[in-house]
Amino acid sequence: MKIALIHHQYAKKGGMESYLVDLVHGFAESGDQVDLITSKVDPETPGLEHCVLYKNDVSLIPKPFRMYFFSRWLGDFTINRGYDLSLSVSRTSAQDIVVCGGTHRGFLRAMQIRPGLRDRLEIKLERQAYESSNRIMAHSRLMKNEIVELYGIDPSKIFVLYPPLDYLRFAIPHPEKRAENRARYGIHPDKTTLLFPSTGHERKGLDMLLKAFALLPETEFGLLIAGAPPRGKENRDNIRYLGFVGDMEKLYSAVDFTILPSYYEPFGLVVVESVQCGTPAIISNIFGASEILSDQECLIIPTLTPDGIAETIRRAVGHPFDIQPGFAERHQLTREEHIHLIKEQIPPRRS
Repeated sequence: MKIALIHHQYAKKGGMESYLVDLVHGFAESGDQVDLITSKVDPETPGLEHCVLYKNDVSLIPKPFRMYFFSRWLGDFTINRGYDLSLSVSRTSAQDIVVCGGTHRGFLRAMQIRPGLRDRLEIKLERQAYESSNRIMAHSRLMKNEIVELYGIDPSKIFVLYPPLDYLRFAIPHPEKRAENRARYGIHPDKTTLLFPSTGHERKGLDMLLKAFALLPETEFGLLIAGAPPRGKENRDNIRYLGFVGDMEKLYSAVDFTILPSYYEPFGLVVVESVQCGTPAIISNIFGASEILSDQECLIIPTLTPDGIAETIRRAVGHPFDIQPGFAERHQLTREEHIHLIKEQIPPRRS
C-alpha cells in the first residue's frame, strides 16, 4: 500500500511526534510505501530511512498562520498522488483520517484558559480537520466524546484506537534486574518512591503534586521528576530532578508508583508504559488511559487537590495491586496490531 503520513514537524518531542515515529516504523514494517509530508524535520529523528520525505518549509510565515498555509499546500500536493491512505496527526484538511490526541477546546476548558486570537485560529483549523476528513481516529473515548460535544461532529465518523507502545522494550523485569535498577537510581529501600514523567509540567499537575508531597513525611516518601526541567526547583531532600531519561523502561521498573495528577490527559502513554513494566499508576480522574486500566493496575485521584493527591498516595501503599504480564497484547497496544486496525478503517477512495 502507498501511505501518506502528515504532520507539521518530524521530531521526537511530544506525544504526537513520538506517535508519528511509531506510524512510520509500523507501516514500513508491514511492507507499505511510506511518504512523510511535513514542513520541519529533525534529522536525528529515527525512521527517516523508512520513508520518502516531502517537505514544505513554512518557517518564514508568521507562526500563528503556518498551519493554515501548510494545510492549504497539502490539498494541492496530495490530490493526484494516488495514496491508498493519507493520515494526519496535525490540524490539516487534506487527509482521509485525522488523528485526535487531544482537542484544543477541551484543553482550554480543563485548564480554565480564556481563548485568545491564536486559540480561535487553532480551533477553526481543528474543526475544519474534523469536518473534512472521512474518518477521525480518537486516542480515547474521552477524546471521542469531546469531539462530539465541543465540535458537533457525527459520532459515527469517529473510531477509538489507543496509541501503541513498544512492548518488547517495556516489559516486567526479573526481580534481580529491578533491584539493580533501584540501586542505579539511588532509591532508598525503605522509602516509597514515585515517578513523575512529563514534558509539560503545568498540564500534568506538577504544581499540585509538589504541594501534596509537602503533606507527606520526607523520610517515608520520595519523588523523582523525569523530563523537562521545571522553572523553579523545590529544595527538598525527598525530591530529585533527573532531566531527560533515555532508558525509561529501567526507571519505570525501579520506582514503586508512577504518578500523573494531570488536569487534562487525552490518553497518557507513559502511564501505560509504566504498567507494562509492572509498576502501578496513580492518575487523575480526567485521563484517557483509565478506560483500559483496572484498580489492580492504577488508582484514580478522586479530587485533584493536594489533600486528595496525598491521601491517594497513602492509600496506594497498602493497595493490593496485581499487574500481570502481557498488558499491551491484551489491549491491542502492539504496533503491529495498531497498524492492522488502522488499515481496517481505510475509507473508500474519493472520486
